[in-house]
Amino acid sequence: MHSESSSGNILIIGGGACGAFHGHLLVQAGLNVAMVCRSNFESVKEHGFDIATGPGENSVKFYPPTMFPNTSEAASSGLLFEHILVFTKATPSSDAVGLVAPVLATSFANNTTSVKSISLWQNGIGVEDSLAVFLASNKALHSIALVSCVVYAGISRREGTLIRTAGTQKTVAGLVDYLSPASPHKQQHAMQLQHLEALVAPSFSLSVIANIQPARWQKSLWSASIGLVSLVGRSADVHTVVRTQEPLIREVMKEIVHAAGQVLGSPLLEDEEATFEDLLTIPLDESFKPDIVLDWESGRELDHQVQYGNLIRAAKAAGADVPRLEALYSVLQLMVFQRQLSNAPHLDQ
Repeated sequence: MHSESSSGNILIIGGGACGAFHGHLLVQAGLNVAMVCRSNFESVKEHGFDIATGPGENSVKFYPPTMFPNTSEAASSGLLFEHILVFTKATPSSDAVGLVAPVLATSFANNTTSVKSISLWQNGIGVEDSLAVFLASNKALHSIALVSCVVYAGISRREGTLIRTAGTQKTVAGLVDYLSPASPHKQQHAMQLQHLEALVAPSFSLSVIANIQPARWQKSLWSASIGLVSLVGRSADVHTVVRTQEPLIREVMKEIVHAAGQVLGSPLLEDEEATFEDLLTIPLDESFKPDIVLDWESGRELDHQVQYGNLIRAAKAAGADVPRLEALYSVLQLMVFQRQLSNAPHLDQ
């Protein structure tokens, strides 16, 4: 990758399961990719990632061709990036604005930027809000397209740097409309999303849709029902959860569908029962656990506030009741609080 040209250069922020998997596919396709691996920089630098894309333990080794321990070093490297892909989980310590700001800093001085798009590959409702406000308030950055992506894939990080995948992978993406309707940048944003779509096409499918928010709510149908029950069920695998808690899961799904209809102003699903059945019968390994469960088991910070908390807040603001979801979330909050207490230093230490 060379600093004198930004053509095709991609910066991936986040060396977790999803970031590593997609980075591997992009590098395989011959694209110029740099990765920011914050917590696991030294481990990945020494050992790389082991990407297992099929059954069993067979895996391929992936060493990111260019790596940084943080975005400040990426910004000071002299490299220019066209597309920034944010794969970090939306946690309190991983604010999207704070992550991308160093890379965009030259825009404030030069009133221009090489960056065509920033895309958020994160779970949850409202993950785009803070970055949309940041871009809107900085005129020098109005040319940047803000893209929201929803990934449907069974990708998880296991021991160390082992990345496992299960089932099929697909991604849908849509523009986040952060400027006024009269902005001259509207058409430019659409063209830059098309450029991103064409750039990644040899690596994986990225389908552009007009409105990304229904897709975010549809993704929550699985993560805020099966995923949340797995987590409060003390790390139960998906097969056990579906087998023993299907009635509860279906009721939570119904709450989410109703809330989404209230928030979006239109029905979320055409065939509710068929969708529920599809979600409950996704072919996964017997031992498969949601990524947030693996994060809990590994002691990593959770993105539960945007995955579940934001959903509940949006539902209540729209006048939709989600009592079962609220009860499950309250149990999770207690679990998190108890863990924080157990990890806090004691006065006698």
